[in-house]
Amino acid sequence: NDAIGVLTEEQIGKLSTDQISGLLSTQMAGFSAAQLGKFSSAQMGALSAVQVGALITDQIAGFSADQIGQLSNAGTTGLKATQIAAMTETQLEGLNVAQAAALTAAQVAALTPADIEKFTPDEIGAIGAKVIGSLKPEAVAALSAEQIAKLSPDQIKGLASKQIVMFTADKLAGFSPAQMSAMTA
Repeated sequence: NDAIGVLTEEQIGKLSTDQISGLLSTQMAGFSAAQLGKFSSAQMGALSAVQVGALITDQIAGFSADQIGQLSNAGTTGLKATQIAAMTETQLEGLNVAQAAALTAAQVAALTPADIEKFTPDEIGAIGAKVIGSLKPEAVAALSAEQIAKLSPDQIKGLASKQIVMFTADKLAGFSPAQMSAMTA
């Protein structure tokens, strides 16, 4: 860990993706937030779920939105709820559709209304039907009309009544016939 903590930006840039993917969780703990902020797109994509999960929230703070977007789907699944909760809105903007589809129930449960507002409609539409029910009711209330339009009937079926009641009359008026049918199915 001590050896990792003294790596320069140039040395970090020279680490191959094989070297990155071979790092142990304990070694990942040796990186500072500033060092992690220097990881390239390829290096970010090489991080495993275990490696990402081993990072503390202060380390996650070192990642830019672009770097977050370069995590592989497997790396994304390694994010703990506490790590997602600690991400800035700017960092969350870095998530892409494939990563949104890979989010777990625990990760979705960590999303706040402010977080939800940063998701594009397509990212909301990509969240798994089996995990979207983990959204906090107040996060459901924060969904925009554009985001709601991307909810599939299966996603609507995945919402509990405590979430459905969060839709205002204006938002319900924008539901498609298929979405309305899914609520009553």
